[in-house]
Amino acid sequence: MKVENTLAGLKATSESARLFIQAQEVIASGVNSTARAPRSGWSPYPLFIKHGKGSRIVDADGNEFIDYLLGLGPMLLGHRPERVTRAVVDFITQRGTMFALPVADEIDLARKIIAAVAEGDMLRTQLAILRRLAKYEPFNTIALRQQIAQTILERGRYSLT
Repeated sequence: MKVENTLAGLKATSESARLFIQAQEVIASGVNSTARAPRSGWSPYPLFIKHGKGSRIVDADGNEFIDYLLGLGPMLLGHRPERVTRAVVDFITQRGTMFALPVADEIDLARKIIAAVAEGDMLRTQLAILRRLAKYEPFNTIALRQQIAQTILERGRYSLT
């Protein structure tokens, strides 16, 4: 039975099909995330990725694609960015991977997270105060632009009156 992935266009993806059949034997639904499942649009099976660099990925069949998903968000710098990869390897080489006990770096990270959240909370508070003092909600410019465009379309001309 020959089944080709419609999302891959005209490219052959028989190795991904074979791997998906194998994965279904040992992994529920054949994937470890619902975002990779056929019901999420990967019909009839997801592409199996071999490697990636920058914005590009290569599937198990050797087809190259632009990775618009980028890890569903966290891969803003792409796959294996040299500077990040080097920093991670250097850190692991010098310090280790993970410990069951705390490390001092956790304190600095916690302070940075608290500062970032506090700034966001402060901004929300300032906007709430501004709304209350001004006694009106911020102006909806998008709705106004849509109303102007609709009026222009209804009149069939642009008028300054």
